[in-house]
Amino acid sequence: MKMLFTFFCCCLFFHNGFAQTIPVPVGYELLQEANGDLDKDSVAEKAAVFNTGEVNTESGGTVREIIIYKKTRHGWKAWQRSKNAILDSKSGGM
Repeated sequence: MKMLFTFFCCCLFFHNGFAQTIPVPVGYELLQEANGDLDKDSVAEKAAVFNTGEVNTESGGTVREIIIYKKTRHGWKAWQRSKNAILDSKSGGM
């Protein structure tokens, strides 16, 4: 019985802590995401790379954006974002 309770608690922790999805901006496509504590404040962050749907006029590649989300009590909230930190799809970005 003790083992079953421990298993249930672990499943509940992982479901609540890691299974929540990040909000994907309208028109964006999620390419990759990674979890961690980027700023060492004991609060989880999630970095995600998206195709934006915009086309870079110079290279013809799809513009990509990296968004870093911070874990809150209500889910994931966008914390930092940049289209310059990652190259577009035809220039080697990801």
